[in-house]
Amino acid sequence: MRQDSQAGPSTRVRHTDGDVERVAMCVRLARFARRPHLGHAENQEPEFPHLQPIRSMRLLILLSLLSIPSGLFAQNDRSSDERQLLHIHAEVIRAHVEQQVDLWMSVESENYVSVNGGEVTFPGFSERREQRSAYLQGASFSSYRDLRDPIVRISEDGSLGWLIAEVEVAGSVPDQEGGRNSFHDIWAWIELYEKTDQDWRLIGNVSNRR
Repeated sequence: MRQDSQAGPSTRVRHTDGDVERVAMCVRLARFARRPHLGHAENQEPEFPHLQPIRSMRLLILLSLLSIPSGLFAQNDRSSDERQLLHIHAEVIRAHVEQQVDLWMSVESENYVSVNGGEVTFPGFSERREQRSAYLQGASFSSYRDLRDPIVRISEDGSLGWLIAEVEVAGSVPDQEGGRNSFHDIWAWIELYEKTDQDWRLIGNVSNRR
């Protein structure tokens, strides 16, 4: 899948764990660069003059690290987050096709909001599991696929995300007479995500059918 990775204009720099580690590394390099060589005091000439360029090399490495824009690290983090959301989306589709309710529930949070048919609901975790288990056991899918590349966005602080999908769903479900009813629908939805403890969780879905 191709992902739409534009995150829109930003006027703030998001400080990530990578930024903090980079600064800490620069501090350690700066301290190391100030150390005298081979146990000599600061005001003494080194016993081996040919080793003097080592200090200059240390300072050059330090300056190179400082010259890397912090926004580059934030951009890399955002791309990684977008890939994770795409992976979760793919896992939800796989859970439908393979009728794996455990896989479906494993990517969702305890608290969840659903918007569908002009109604906003907050189904509990056990309620969702029971409904989906019954649904997957009866449904048979001949098609469950993205019709277009999902659109993914991550918030500036990296704590929230959303994914827009357009999906074709076809198959059959049992009817009351013991037969089966076929269906072929096109759905569009927005998946809502929250990042906690470095893991993304699906916290809601806003859906409609064509």
